[in-house]
Amino acid sequence: MTIEKPTGPAGTASAAQPPTLHQCTCQQRAERAEAALAEQRRQTRQYLRDRVVAGDFDTDVTNDLLTALDLPPLPRHWTVTTRTTLTVTVVADSSDDAFDTARDVIENAVDQIGADADFDVMDVGQAIPGELADDSVANPVAAAVHHPTRA
Repeated sequence: MTIEKPTGPAGTASAAQPPTLHQCTCQQRAERAEAALAEQRRQTRQYLRDRVVAGDFDTDVTNDLLTALDLPPLPRHWTVTTRTTLTVTVVADSSDDAFDTARDVIENAVDQIGADADFDVMDVGQAIPGELADDSVANPVAAAVHHPTRA
C-alpha cells in the first residue's frame, strides 16, 4: 500500500495545513489520552482514599490494590517504639545527681528538636566517674552511641 502526497494545482505539493478543530495529530491524541488516564488514576486513588477514611475499606488491602495499580499507597501515621542508647557526659557531685542531670539533658534535647515523643528515660547503665571538674557548672553533652545494624 502506498500513500500519495496531496498535490496542489499543476501537480505541485501542497503546504501542510494546521489541524482544524475537528482534526488532530496522533501526538495531540496521545497527549489527551495520557491526560485523561492521569486524571482517571487520580480520581481512582481519591475514591479509594475517601472509602478508607469513611471506614468502608481496609487501609492495608487498599494500599495493596493501589500498589497493584501502580499508584502511590496511602500514607499513614505510625507510632514507633525504639530503644536508643545515649552516652551523656555531665558534671555532678554523685552518681545519683549524674543520672538526674543526664535525664534532664535528654529531655531538653528531645524538646528542642520538636519531636512529638512520649518517652521514658531509663537508667540502663552505670555512672562511671571521670576526672575532677571545675567548680563551675559545665554544659552537659549528649552523644549517641552507634551500634552495628542487627540482622
